[in-house]
Amino acid sequence: MLEKATRAYNASLDPATGLYDSQTIRRRIVEEVSRARRYHYPLSLIVTIFPSPEAWHAEDRVQQLAQLLERHVRTTDILARFNHSGLVILLPHTDEAGARRLGERVYQLATVMQLPAGLGGNPAPVHVGVTTVPADYGDGAADLVDTLWERLCNEAGDRRGHFTFIALS
Repeated sequence: MLEKATRAYNASLDPATGLYDSQTIRRRIVEEVSRARRYHYPLSLIVTIFPSPEAWHAEDRVQQLAQLLERHVRTTDILARFNHSGLVILLPHTDEAGARRLGERVYQLATVMQLPAGLGGNPAPVHVGVTTVPADYGDGAADLVDTLWERLCNEAGDRRGHFTFIALS
C-alpha cells in the first residue's frame, strides 16, 4: 500500500525540479478555489515565464528559480512546474497585497539570476504575473493558470521582462 502511494506521489512530480507537475497543480487549483469560496478566505496565484527561444535555456532558468523559491514560500503555498518555461505558486489565505509583495520578491529573485558564462552571464528576461481569485470565481477554475498565462504573455509583448497584477473578472 505504501509503495503504491509513493508511486502515485512521484508520478505527480516534475522530474527536473521535484515540484508538482502541470496536471497536479490544475487539480490543486480547483480544490483551493472551492475551499476558498466555501470558507471565505482569499486565494492568490503567481505565474512566472522565462521567454526564451532556446527551450534548454528556459529549462535551466526554471530549475534555478524553483530551487530559490522553495526557500521563499510558506509551507502552505503550493509551488509547481507549469511547463518548460514557467512556474506557478498557489497562495491560499493570501490577499492581493500579500500576493503583490511575494510577486515582487519573485521578480527580483528571478531578474538577478545570472545566465551561464557561455551565454554572457547577464540576467535573462522574466515575466511575473500576480492575481487574486475573486470570491465568485469558479466555473473556470480548471483553466485559471492557462487564462493567467495567456494574459501575461499578451501583456508582456516585446518587453525584456516585467511584473504585473492581472485582475480577473
